[in-house]
Amino acid sequence: MSKPTIKNCEYCLLATGKEPCIIVLENEYVAAFLEPNSASSGSVIVTTKQHYFDIDELDEPTAAAVMNALQTVTRAIKTVFEPDGIGLLQNSGKFSDTLHFHIHVFPRYRNDWFRGLAGDFPGPVAADAAETAAELRAALTAQQR
Repeated sequence: MSKPTIKNCEYCLLATGKEPCIIVLENEYVAAFLEPNSASSGSVIVTTKQHYFDIDELDEPTAAAVMNALQTVTRAIKTVFEPDGIGLLQNSGKFSDTLHFHIHVFPRYRNDWFRGLAGDFPGPVAADAAETAAELRAALTAQQR
């Protein structure tokens, strides 16, 4: 891994365990954690452990690890929440909500909040994060069998 973490980058701190979050999957290159204050229960953020700002900066092993994590997390979300589909959202440049590369992975349902993306968003979904994380981890473990 070529790039260092940035001392005050929130996602560097979360992905490397220096700030608390509920990690559901991690390896040498990436961490996937429950998205706090999400508009959809079961939403996960997949991010790099090393600091990258945008997708075109990722080295090949990190890019491969991100894709693998996205596939694995998607399968787990489908198993646990049985959604109508999956949404992936990655913003960059001036549209990024943080200066660290990450992708949001979230369950989608027919007529859900995402259809009105330009309009009003509902408030955060009340969910037991510990229970959600346990269910996702169990689905991730089942994939490894």
